[in-house]
Amino acid sequence: MYGIRLSLLGIVLGLSLHGCGGGGSEVPKDRVPTFPVTGVVTLDDKPLDGATVTFHAPASSPDGKTIPSAIGTTDSSGRFKLMTWQPNDGAAAANYTVSVSKYEATPATGSTGGEYVPPDPKVKPVAPKALVPAKYLNHQKSGLMAEVKSSGKNEFKLELKSQP
Repeated sequence: MYGIRLSLLGIVLGLSLHGCGGGGSEVPKDRVPTFPVTGVVTLDDKPLDGATVTFHAPASSPDGKTIPSAIGTTDSSGRFKLMTWQPNDGAAAANYTVSVSKYEATPATGSTGGEYVPPDPKVKPVAPKALVPAKYLNHQKSGLMAEVKSSGKNEFKLELKSQP
């Protein structure tokens, strides 16, 4: 009886581990390759911490493959690294329009721990306040562009201004 249980345990563990690990650096054939992309964002010549940088992709690549957008978050020095499929993998080679967003944190409503307390339906939700000028929130209006290349360094400096 003990031998059967041990055998079943071995089979279950073997099957459960079958899908784990692997990975490596192989890129699935249906994905466009990505290249490291880094940069820095400043607002009025000061590093912008906690902003979301999005490289908005064109509709498709010259060979017809869909190009995904890439995203990153700035640190306290305004630096960011983009990701498309996994952290810090960069972006596909393409010309991008760029948006930068940062919002004021809104205070939590409802419970503060313990039991769940639903938000008061009489209180209208307040939209978070943008901490960057509105034009940078929309990639079609930001005026920010970036070309990611398949060779060389892809480093970008995004200089935002409070006043035009």
